[in-house]
Amino acid sequence: MRHRWIMFCILAILGSCGPTATGGIPARDDRFTFTPLTDDMARSGTSRMPIDMLQRTLQIPYPARFRGSLLALFGPPLTSSTDAENAFSYVLSVQNDRGETWIMTAYEGPTGPAFGGFMPATTDEPIRGAEALLALIESTPPADFDAVLDADDYDSRIFYGCRAGDCYWREESQ
Repeated sequence: MRHRWIMFCILAILGSCGPTATGGIPARDDRFTFTPLTDDMARSGTSRMPIDMLQRTLQIPYPARFRGSLLALFGPPLTSSTDAENAFSYVLSVQNDRGETWIMTAYEGPTGPAFGGFMPATTDEPIRGAEALLALIESTPPADFDAVLDADDYDSRIFYGCRAGDCYWREESQ
């Protein structure tokens, strides 16, 4: 009995460290599982993924809705800032229905909401995963939050968030 308890403790410790440590409950669609990670270093080497989001991100208050829905799905972001060029980021482990896994990020940067990931030349699976996550985000009611971002390039401050499913975004000169 004591041996089992020691083994359980060792497995619990090993399972909570390193880049595979999870920070919340996985979200799932019919092909992919998205698990938030607690290690920001896991995103190193990821780059912006070319998926069709631009028209959405130009619509106000889409950035607030994007962030609120991620918050509802995965809890607080791994990183957040008042800098509009680095507002927040989530690092996710993505697994498809064939058991393949990779790292993907969901974040708001200088051009607004975006995804990042590893883009192997041999498969479009990460793009399909990002498109599935976007569909999951857009079908998830946003959680309540309020945030203030400083947009130094434009000498302005952005106030955005969601309350009871209604999202807002406004910009004021500083």
